[in-house]
Amino acid sequence: MKRIVGTSVVALLTVVLATSAEAQATRTWVSGVGDDANPCSRTAPCKTFAGAISKTASGGEIDALDPGGFGAVTITKPITLDGAGTMASILASGTNGVIISSTMSPSNGQVILRNLSINGAGTALGLNGIRALGGGALYIENCVIFGFSQLGVDFQPNVASFLFINNSSFLRNLGGGVRVLATTALARRAAISGSHFEGNSFGVRVETTVAGNFAFGSVKSSIATGSAGAGFITSGSGSQMILLESIATANATGIQADAGTVIRAVNSVSSLNTTADTSGTVNNTGSFFGTP
Repeated sequence: MKRIVGTSVVALLTVVLATSAEAQATRTWVSGVGDDANPCSRTAPCKTFAGAISKTASGGEIDALDPGGFGAVTITKPITLDGAGTMASILASGTNGVIISSTMSPSNGQVILRNLSINGAGTALGLNGIRALGGGALYIENCVIFGFSQLGVDFQPNVASFLFINNSSFLRNLGGGVRVLATTALARRAAISGSHFEGNSFGVRVETTVAGNFAFGSVKSSIATGSAGAGFITSGSGSQMILLESIATANATGIQADAGTVIRAVNSVSSLNTTADTSGTVNNTGSFFGTP
């Protein structure tokens, strides 16, 4: 009897460990015809990002097998969501598309969002496309974020953090395209390249709320157009932005640096906006600022 009991315990532990290992695969998969009851393997994919994330190990990756709407998701650990090769969408009606709430340092934690369409379903419905409240490094690559009532990206992490955006579009977000916000004395830094901001309240905003805070943004080879406010803006003492080879056109204001802030434009163009750029902007060599 004792031998039978011991054998049963070993067998049970083996099953538990196998199930745990399966639940924490390094790479998992989602499909438009998947099921969140599945193990999220390539042959038995999950239906949503939220269903797959609990079965994906920290630092792992969730890939889309085929076109589908994979739902809003809250991220609490380093992970990659990748929709390469298909149309991977997050439809966020009445909510945030992606919330990042993990507390990580840039050196040991990163979240990568790649090849995704994040749809707010119209500016009266979705809240924020991506809301980063936790720390670490956030990479947004080849994404389209549109139709949100608040922001395309709300980057206000609770520790010193980095934001990297490459080759992405932010369209018709009522609250603005990308906001980099420092609410504490720890630095927030953003690097944006090859991106398009159209029809938002603003294109890119770098902002601090308390004196002594620090927020910095660099924008390269990007365009802001059709903004209800400024294409590129800094506000709150301690905010700085560098514009390199970028364009602000057909906005209410092209480039706006509020008191105590600086925007340095290098080989950039601000022209055909409704009102003139503010005096806080430093016009560096090679840039052209046209009249309204």
